[in-house]
Amino acid sequence: MNGICGYIRGLIQNSASGRLDPAHLGCCPLCGKEVIRGRSAYGCSGWKEGCAFVLNPEYKGLSLTANQIQILLQMRILPNAVQVDGEPRLLILSTQGGLMDLQLPSAERQKAVK
Repeated sequence: MNGICGYIRGLIQNSASGRLDPAHLGCCPLCGKEVIRGRSAYGCSGWKEGCAFVLNPEYKGLSLTANQIQILLQMRILPNAVQVDGEPRLLILSTQGGLMDLQLPSAERQKAVK
């Protein structure tokens, strides 16, 4: 858990420090080359060299907008929660190129410390 907390803390700190670059979508989390839009998904421009990164704009029934994709690719985290399975979640793009969602804490799930 400490490793996950540290990773997320770093993502938030890094994402808060910069602005989006509207000139490009973002860099591939696997090889660092530019990401391009394909017919049905986003992928690495280095696919001919063997990079397998593909980002589907559909995630657990949620359709991600082009702007959300750009934010994920450039900041690696969506700073605003999205609804996944009826609950508010944070979306994170991992260093391995996969999307992850984290459940936000809520008052109902917190236990009182005695």
